[in-house]
Amino acid sequence: MIFYSSTIPRVSLKVFLFKIFKYVNCPRAVFVHALALMDRLATGDSQLKLNEYNVHRLFLAAVLVSERHFGVGQNTIKILSVVAGISTIELTAIEAVCLEMLEHQTDVDPVLYNAYADRVRVLTVAARRSGFKTKLEKQSQTNADKDALRNIQRLLSAKHQL
Repeated sequence: MIFYSSTIPRVSLKVFLFKIFKYVNCPRAVFVHALALMDRLATGDSQLKLNEYNVHRLFLAAVLVSERHFGVGQNTIKILSVVAGISTIELTAIEAVCLEMLEHQTDVDPVLYNAYADRVRVLTVAARRSGFKTKLEKQSQTNADKDALRNIQRLLSAKHQL
C-alpha cells in the first residue's frame, strides 16, 4: 500500500509532527481536522493498521486533504515533501489514495472535531510544560535535517517574494 515506507523513518513521530506544524503555515484547525481524518481512515479500512511504517505518510496525506478542505495553503505540498524527504509526485499519489479511501468525504462532524480539538489543546499544554520545544531545539540535527530546513526556508522565501 502506498502509505507504507520501506523502512521505519529515522525521525520520531513527535519531531516529525513538530516540523510540520512549524513549517506549514496553516491554521491549527487543519491539523485537528487531519487527525479526525486519520482516525476515520484507520477505523474504516481493515487493511490499514496504523504503525511506525505508515503513520508519517498517512499524516502528510491527511494534512493535504484537510488544507484543501479548508481552502488554505499554496506551497504546502512542496514544503511537506521536503520535510518528509519524498517527491511531490509521490506525495500527490499518497493524497489521491487518501481521498479515494475517504470516498472524497472530507467533512468532519462538529462534535467529533471539538473532541479532537480538546485533545490537541491538552497535549499542546502538556508539551509546553514538559519543555518539548526546548528539548527539540537542543537536539543536534543531522545533515539531512539541515538540508531539509534550508530547502524549506528557500521555498518560504520564494513564496514571500511572489
